[in-house]
Amino acid sequence: MKFEFRYESVLSVRQFRKKKEQQRLAACIQQRNVIRKRYRELREQGAASSRNPESESVSVHEVRQDYEQRHQLQKQLWQLRNKRDKLEKEVSKQRKRLVEANRESMILEKLKQRERIKFIEHQQHIEQLQQNEIATQMYNRR
Repeated sequence: MKFEFRYESVLSVRQFRKKKEQQRLAACIQQRNVIRKRYRELREQGAASSRNPESESVSVHEVRQDYEQRHQLQKQLWQLRNKRDKLEKEVSKQRKRLVEANRESMILEKLKQRERIKFIEHQQHIEQLQQNEIATQMYNRR
């Protein structure tokens, strides 16, 4: 007789959900890392492009242009911070979903393992009874 887990379809659905949640988490983390990298690059760009007005003579036009560049850079940094914060929250939510999916999957896997052990014990018990019956019949024939 073959072991059949009665909730096998539910287990496979939960394992599929777990894989999907892992993929979603990986995608969120990847997006977050891209945003973090872009944020660092913009900050470094802003630090590198800062002019020291004392060291060189600059025209009003250059000062205005520098101001516009800094303003645009600050705006981009602000937008990236907002995106980064949203992605951090999304990563946190996704981790919770993954933990829940793992928990649900593990519950069914443990149930399957317990039922398999009970099935094996039952099979062994039946085999032992059959062997006892055979031994009894052989003893009675003597």
